[in-house]
Amino acid sequence: MTNKINYKVGNILTNVTSGVLLHSVNTLGVMGAGVARGIKSLYPDTFKTYAAHCNDQFDVSGSALVGTYIFTKENQGKLTIINAFGQTAIGRGGRHVSYDALDQIFSDIYSGYLDVVQTIDTVKIGAGLGGGSWPVIEQILLSRIPDGCTVNVWDFK
Repeated sequence: MTNKINYKVGNILTNVTSGVLLHSVNTLGVMGAGVARGIKSLYPDTFKTYAAHCNDQFDVSGSALVGTYIFTKENQGKLTIINAFGQTAIGRGGRHVSYDALDQIFSDIYSGYLDVVQTIDTVKIGAGLGGGSWPVIEQILLSRIPDGCTVNVWDFK
C-alpha cells in the first residue's frame, strides 16, 4: 500500500496546474494572505466566486459557512480549486482554524465530490496562518483519506 500523504517541496501554485487543489479560506470573503492571496492573483474568477458566495451566505458569526466548501474550475477546466471554509477569523497569532470544520470538509469531499478523484494537492491546510497544529490536522486528514487515494502536501521553502 502506498502512503496516503506525500510531502513535496515547492510552490503549489506554480507546480499544480491540473487536478484538484485544496486550500482553506475564511468566511469573510477576504483572500489577503498565504496561498489564498496567490489564488486571488492567479485565478481572479475563483476569488470572485468565493467572495460572492461569502456575501450571499453572510451571517455575522460566519458560522453558516464553516465546515463547507465551494469549488471552481480553472485552466480550461483542468484544475479544480476547492475553497474550504475552515475558519471565520483572520489575523496572525492564535488558532483560527476549526478542527471540526476541517474534519467535516474532508469527510464531505471524500464521500461526495472526490469519490472519483484519486489525488489532491494541498498545503499544510489550517496550520499556517490558520494557527492549527499540523500533527492534529494531519491525523484528521489521514482518518478521512480513503484507500487508494493520495494527498500531496506542498511545503513552500
